[in-house]
Amino acid sequence: MKIRTGFVSNSSSSSFCIAGIYLENWDDELDEKAQEEGLFTTSGESGDVMYIGLDFSDMEYDETKREFYKRVEEKLKKIGIEESASYYCEGWYNG
Repeated sequence: MKIRTGFVSNSSSSSFCIAGIYLENWDDELDEKAQEEGLFTTSGESGDVMYIGLDFSDMEYDETKREFYKRVEEKLKKIGIEESASYYCEGWYNG
């Protein structure tokens, strides 16, 4: 008998919490630019929207929340997005 002691994921569910933005109009080029900049990207449950940002686990130990949001916004500017970062925590189940 095998006992799994590591992380177990369910491929039919997804969730995340980021500081970032929510876009209704996006393309694959923007997705690639964001990933090159080290940003988290995912499409929404229906696939017609995109979330771009940094996971809160990427916050430095001595970084304030304000500094973290500023860092996210600086990365967004590098890919041509001038919006202010917000908090997004989403989850969905497909099944």
